[in-house]
Amino acid sequence: MIRTFLRLVLLSTLTAWAGAAPARAACPGRADVPMVRYDGVRPGVEVMVNGAGPYLFLIDTGAAGQMRADAAFVARAGLPLSGEAAISDGSGAREPVVRNAAIATLTLGGLVFRGLSGPSREYNGPQAQRRIDGILGFDLFEGCLLTLDYARGRVVVGPGTLPRRDPNVLPFDRSSGSPGVTMALGRIRVHADLDSGSGQGFSLPASLAARLTLAAPPRITGYGQSASNRFPIRRAPIRETIRVGRVTWPAPEVELTETFDFANIGSQVLAGLVVTFDLDRHLLRLVRPGR
Repeated sequence: MIRTFLRLVLLSTLTAWAGAAPARAACPGRADVPMVRYDGVRPGVEVMVNGAGPYLFLIDTGAAGQMRADAAFVARAGLPLSGEAAISDGSGAREPVVRNAAIATLTLGGLVFRGLSGPSREYNGPQAQRRIDGILGFDLFEGCLLTLDYARGRVVVGPGTLPRRDPNVLPFDRSSGSPGVTMALGRIRVHADLDSGSGQGFSLPASLAARLTLAAPPRITGYGQSASNRFPIRRAPIRETIRVGRVTWPAPEVELTETFDFANIGSQVLAGLVVTFDLDRHLLRLVRPGR
């Protein structure tokens, strides 16, 4: 079974968005650590939690909030639970409600994050090659530059900004909670989320298939699991070239789903790239080394 981690919206996050914008946070240090592709695709890092570890956490740019904690890890580490969070996968299905886990300190390289809270549930499928203990959400890195260097297998976090005049830098928005960019499929333009927590490639709404030139009929290649749905994954090659910024993928294979009406770019196609996020300025740099 193919398992994906899609957007997760916290009740507390929604409340914060509805009020005044919070003050900008300063990046709490620097880190340059190995990227652990624990399932062969998605980026993970080893962290210390409350002074113990190391523990393996997935870095999920498709997840709002600061962090998630796997239920088994919460029990093993004795983390306190309080409050509730509603989980949404963007499909409109009923949102399950789970308890929040608290972490006093989480250390990544030279970075120390304090006072974290996030939902706890089962985050490992029965066929997981290696279990993760939790997830680092996109909002955890506010005030920092976050670089997912898939090409070198490194994760780099620290203070700094991206130059707007760099031709490889483009804006992203947070309308979905995740970093969203404009993706071109030939002459078609769609909004797509950059989702490092997805082990898939280009995921598109099935309704878009009629506007694309398919090189072969779609075929079911597996099943995905989100917070509320299990759904078939249909793949088909297209004749169009996909472009995000200055990076292109000529005639790629795409995934088509009827469950979700948004486009997603997962770690399967980000492999080999260097992706840097400037969270404060809503900018990202996307480059393919050597080109």
